Amino acid sequence: MKHFPVLSLATLATAAIPLVSLRAAGMTTEDFSGPLESGWKVTDGNWSVKEGRATAEGKFSRLERKDLSAADVEVTADVAYHHDAPHAAVGIQVRLGDDGTGYAVCLREVERGVDPKHGPWERPLLQLMRMEVGGWKLLQEAKVMDCRDGEMRKIKVQAKG
Repeated sequence: MKHFPVLSLATLATAAIPLVSLRAAGMTTEDFSGPLESGWKVTDGNWSVKEGRATAEGKFSRLERKDLSAADVEVTADVAYHHDAPHAAVGIQVRLGDDGTGYAVCLREVERGVDPKHGPWERPLLQLMRMEVGGWKLLQEAKVMDCRDGEMRKIKVQAKG
């Protein structure tokens, strides 16, 4: 049987994640009022708790919750990315295998620019991806209206079966 760390929060930018609600065998809500040592493991990047938010600084960062082992999981997280270049991303990874496979749902800024008449613009997407041994496979994506750098958005993931 494959071992699944139930949850990973990942970012490809500076990110802030103030609240995570997990529903598996029981229900846990993490408000990041204490240190990250309470059930979270930093596997990539530099994470810290600032003003009740788990914050990642720098490039790719990943924070894992390893104390849950249910196959079915529901995760809700308020997330935001902060970056001055395109391709910033922040999201939730579920059903991660020891071989690096699993699924990711992320809010990703794919383009940004400045219109001479209307000012700055961004094109953010919500993407569902499968992480395979050979790389990432995009399964689905949708535009996200009124989403901007630094604004909190709620992401919810359910994995069943």
